[in-house]
Amino acid sequence: MKEFPAMHRELLYVLLFLVTFLVFNASTATLYPYPHIDETTFAEPAIAYLHGQGFGIHHFPQNFSLYSFLLVPWIQLFGFSMRSVRSADVFFMTSAFGFVWFAVLRFNFVSRFSYRILMLFLLATEFGILVSCRIGRYDGFGACLFSLLFWSMSVKRLIVRLILLFAICLFLPWAGLQYLPVLFTAGAVLFMFFRGCYWKEMMTSFLGAGAGGAGLISALFVSGRLPEYLHFIHTQKYLGLKMLAVWFRSGHLEHSNIIPVDYSLPFLLAAAVVLAIYLLRQKIIQWRSVLPFTLAYCALLFCILLVSSKFPTYYSYMVAIPLAVAVCHGLSLCRLNSVKYAAWMLCFLCASAGVGINAAVYADNWQDRSYNRVEKFVSSVIRVDDIAFVDQAPYYAARMKARDVFSQIPDWDIFQLMSAEQRNSITVVLVRPEKAEMAIRGLGGAWYPTGDKLAPSKKGLFEGKGLGFISLPDNQIQVFRRR
Repeated sequence: MKEFPAMHRELLYVLLFLVTFLVFNASTATLYPYPHIDETTFAEPAIAYLHGQGFGIHHFPQNFSLYSFLLVPWIQLFGFSMRSVRSADVFFMTSAFGFVWFAVLRFNFVSRFSYRILMLFLLATEFGILVSCRIGRYDGFGACLFSLLFWSMSVKRLIVRLILLFAICLFLPWAGLQYLPVLFTAGAVLFMFFRGCYWKEMMTSFLGAGAGGAGLISALFVSGRLPEYLHFIHTQKYLGLKMLAVWFRSGHLEHSNIIPVDYSLPFLLAAAVVLAIYLLRQKIIQWRSVLPFTLAYCALLFCILLVSSKFPTYYSYMVAIPLAVAVCHGLSLCRLNSVKYAAWMLCFLCASAGVGINAAVYADNWQDRSYNRVEKFVSSVIRVDDIAFVDQAPYYAARMKARDVFSQIPDWDIFQLMSAEQRNSITVVLVRPEKAEMAIRGLGGAWYPTGDKLAPSKKGLFEGKGLGFISLPDNQIQVFRRR
């Protein structure tokens, strides 16, 4: 009888923690970080649909993400704004934390309440996870799907477990093709460690993902988007191998968006390695246990993603979440104080890097970061009958007022995708000053600067230094109109 009040108390603490995480990140969503080009790409199909322009990016038919579909009812419910779009990803990441906690509890991977709370704290402060859920992409949704898969494995009834695994994996290709290597890696490591013990679960998951992939290809074929989708996949192939080839030839490592620039991850990985070595040497755990499994999974996933495509910072949650679970599992078993203190110190450094670095970057030029500045500026220079070409900074603000908006998309020359009629329809351009010449040349025609500019009061602490998401460009905007 005494266990129930303790369980209820833990549930209350966990809910309070998750609600705090959700509210804090949603309420500060427009302050940090600066707008990212990917978030506009995945928000545009939903926004275009709600503007009566059909589902998609009208000059770029590649996007067919399940997350973009889910944004339609979300925006209908909470309205269209930068905060609303970013809050959707925060909500899914918060849900992922909840499923992870519940699964860990059911598996009894972490026996002590204090270490389960530490696990949530590590997840909520890890640099890559904060990046993933605050830049408005769909990574929180992916984390939620895999956390739900993790929880499904804890269901005791086999038939129910298999149905859940099939149903969730059915949606993985629709959520993003990068999730298929994650599923394959988890299955491969599960087979290496446990042989045929989980063959039913693995086969069911792979069949679900295969059926989902077939459905996605069929939908793309019927809609006429398959050639562009395949071309997009082709542009993402072997980026990691190309980066390594350039590095070996020239000695220059151009790692941007290819390997994770995650300042927390090394500390979290080090804590897992320290605990694994100690627990294995003391024979407290066997090779077929949580820590060795997690380390093998992380190493294999990194290699597979880097060889097949890339492993950017916003994918680091794919390894950070299982590492946080493994570290807290190891701490709950550790008996030697010196090892425990070392692991605790590494956990502290992990959280400090995640929260501290982001806080320092924000505090350095906080006065320039509020998106309200951008919204007021854009509202003063755009008319309701304008058709605008914008980059990521003014996108949300322009979408709220202009008749239509064309925006940049990653890895593509959009001017070649736009028809002559679409290029000629643009009446106003709002871009960073260094992108103005490219935009005007791509659109063609005669343009003049209106003299309206939005400029920051100072340059950011790490801006332009190639340090990942803490070096994102600021909200500079220059305005041009046709003569």
